[in-house]
Amino acid sequence: MNHFFSKEGGLSFEVFGIAHIITIATLVFTAMMIYFFRVKLRGVVLNKVFRFGLAITLILVQFSFYFWQFYHNQISLQTSLPLNLCAISIFLAAYMLWTKSYALFEVLYFWALAGALQAYLTPELFYGYDHFRYYQFFIGHGLIIIAPLFMCFIHQYRPTFRSLIKAFVTINLYALFVYFIDVLVEANYLLLRHKPKTDSLLDFFGPWPYYILVLEVAAIILFTLLYVPFLFSKNQSKIELENELNL
Repeated sequence: MNHFFSKEGGLSFEVFGIAHIITIATLVFTAMMIYFFRVKLRGVVLNKVFRFGLAITLILVQFSFYFWQFYHNQISLQTSLPLNLCAISIFLAAYMLWTKSYALFEVLYFWALAGALQAYLTPELFYGYDHFRYYQFFIGHGLIIIAPLFMCFIHQYRPTFRSLIKAFVTINLYALFVYFIDVLVEANYLLLRHKPKTDSLLDFFGPWPYYILVLEVAAIILFTLLYVPFLFSKNQSKIELENELNL
């Protein structure tokens, strides 16, 4: 266990290995339990405990990663700014949970389930289950997914078609902002300047900048698929209607 917090690590990560499958199953089980106990979790006291607890855990998990980087002298403008989609989503999800912001839910529902879920299933991770980074990565990404589901199950928030458009426009505006930061500090946040050095799905999407266009199309498809369950839902909540009127 002396390598638990080390820079090199011990075991290598295996995609869809036993540890990975157990981790995925844990996420699914957690989401199911939140849905199963949704009525009890609407109680004032219990609701605050869970919302604030999730929000604080998200922040602690992210700052534990910064501490690990600092401990191993890896803090840098090129790798440590919270600009990647999952990193910024952690802070937005924490704020959404703390304030019950519907406006943030509209964006995070699509960002989290399309982005963090993909990262959860096919992570760019080199550390196995015996290392700190394994738990930091999956707890952080898992809670990004759980956060909008919590607001959906417990507070009955629902994305609308306008939410889909807002999420897509916002992510493009954010990418434009990040690109300028990438150029300024010579970084590659959001993979906007080049593909990752390791093998990835982007290898099948052509060279820069064509793979970015493919990702745009993929985002539209994924966002649409995530909206479909609500498009055909006959049980539209009062909260959705109220949010529509307040926009």
